[in-house]
Amino acid sequence: MLGLLHVVETRRYRADDARRSRVRLVEEDLRDPAHKIAFAEAYTRRLRRVSLPLFLVVLAAWVVRILLVAPGGDPFASAAVFGLPGRLVVASVAALAIALLAVAFWPRSRKAKGELQERGKAGDRKDE
Repeated sequence: MLGLLHVVETRRYRADDARRSRVRLVEEDLRDPAHKIAFAEAYTRRLRRVSLPLFLVVLAAWVVRILLVAPGGDPFASAAVFGLPGRLVVASVAALAIALLAVAFWPRSRKAKGELQERGKAGDRKDE
């Protein structure tokens, strides 16, 4: 659910960035707006600033839940979901957390053109 909300927030952020850029720069052709930020860059920005902290809070709550509610002291039994073994669920959640951290903090250069980023020549637009 948080992943879906993150994708929606990323799309909203890109659209908002395009609108803000149009207002600030008073583009000549307002009928053909362009996104000034690529989807991948918008996705990682929103992940770092909004969604990753939410994911980490949910992850921490889940870890506490499986440790405290473990039947017979076995946290893997508590992590089992819909007949899937607990070890598989824990491994899947750990892989997701590692993947999110890697995507969020993978070093990359900023290419967005806009209010706070370095501007290129007039009409400079970013491709998806």
